[in-house]
Amino acid sequence: MRDIEELSIIYDLFISELKFFSSAFDTQYENLKHTAMADELASDFSEVETDRAEILYQNDWITENHFALVKTINKTLDEMNNNNLLWSEEAVKHAKEWEECRQLGKELLKDLGY
Repeated sequence: MRDIEELSIIYDLFISELKFFSSAFDTQYENLKHTAMADELASDFSEVETDRAEILYQNDWITENHFALVKTINKTLDEMNNNNLLWSEEAVKHAKEWEECRQLGKELLKDLGY
């Protein structure tokens, strides 16, 4: 079991990154315009946010339903790997798959009270 201070930091980082992941394309672009934007968004979520969510779930800071939403977003991102057309800035801006990920993130944030 992790201590409350560490969990609080993990939770705050989780929420902050989830807000960014769920934000409008323009906000994402401003922060990631000098990177491989799609790769950054996907890897940050899959590799960092999923791990944070698991820690939070194991320590009863988020519910099973919250963790299931995180896994759904991660699964969607994994499925997107099969389509190279989804990994450009234009795709992040216009593709329904990216919008679905944003909407799922917003749903999770709303359910968490944000």
